[in-house]
Amino acid sequence: MNKDDLSKTFSGPEMASFSQFSEKGIVEEDSVVLDRGPFSSDDKEQILNSRHSVEGGGGFDFIIRQEPSQLNEKTDRRVGFALRSIEWSSLFFETLGCPLAEPYVAGEDIEVWTANRRIQFERAIPKYPLLARLWDPFRNVWYSPDEILALKNECEIVEGLDSNTDFSKAGLRKIEAACNEALSTGLGLYLVSD
Repeated sequence: MNKDDLSKTFSGPEMASFSQFSEKGIVEEDSVVLDRGPFSSDDKEQILNSRHSVEGGGGFDFIIRQEPSQLNEKTDRRVGFALRSIEWSSLFFETLGCPLAEPYVAGEDIEVWTANRRIQFERAIPKYPLLARLWDPFRNVWYSPDEILALKNECEIVEGLDSNTDFSKAGLRKIEAACNEALSTGLGLYLVSD
């Protein structure tokens, strides 16, 4: 699938979910994820049951990482759960009210269309610039060690919104848990698109 096909596919109402494109997700190692502090017992069960980290299709894997461009085998690791597509969609479209993408018009410059999409998304949530980096479910996102606490704070503020759904709350708790792990190691957080 080329860039034009992706843009056509993920404009309009289809942008609300991208689950149809990944049926299996990423299979994590057989290790059990335990003791995720900020999660309730029900949340832990949800995370443990989503070893196929993007159950429901698509998502972002959380990776604690020293830097985005080079793997450090001594420090870098997967967190063990992922932000699923349904959580991403619920967070940005239902809770934060981000607009769906304008339909792609055949022949339109894909780079311009993409830039406009990003700008619309960022403008919709100016109070949450770090969360706004997750505007495209097919782009990896890097948060440096200096940004982790601010990202966690944005999530905590959004958690207090009345428009939250169970899915958006679960997604926010996952981001916060990944932030906690990054903070405890002094590393950054890399969200890798499935």
